[in-house]
Amino acid sequence: MPPKKIITLFLLTCGIFIMANFASAGVISSGVQSFGGQVFGGSTTQSLPVMAALIIKSLLGLLGIVAVIMILYAGYLYLTSAGKDEPIKRAKSILLTSVIGLIIIFCAYALASFVFQAISNATGEAGGGTGAGGGGGTPSETPGETPPEPGQE
Repeated sequence: MPPKKIITLFLLTCGIFIMANFASAGVISSGVQSFGGQVFGGSTTQSLPVMAALIIKSLLGLLGIVAVIMILYAGYLYLTSAGKDEPIKRAKSILLTSVIGLIIIFCAYALASFVFQAISNATGEAGGGTGAGGGGGTPSETPGETPPEPGQE
């Protein structure tokens, strides 16, 4: 395959991943800010198990991306094999090992999520969830201050 086509295919693939990254940037940014605050000395209320869960889930997510890229690479090898036996065998081997790796990564992610959820439930810490918290109260109230009873202002 000519180098120009390879470069075009690479740039197209990178563009797809970058667009997917922008689409999920709002979801990821809160976790990144929280994690960055802990790593670089910001004041956060998350504990060590929650931070470990964030790190492990991030690493497993990156490994999942690598496995998907390997599956795409195996498909590319298979499509460009031109019927030759050796490239087909190589592509099938890469595809099989990549799918097995992806299954292992999914299982590890599920196990890590379960373990960290169990730890956070056992210790009474709220962490590892995906929902937004906070709210309640009026802007004039400060934390630790009881709101006035109805009829009293």
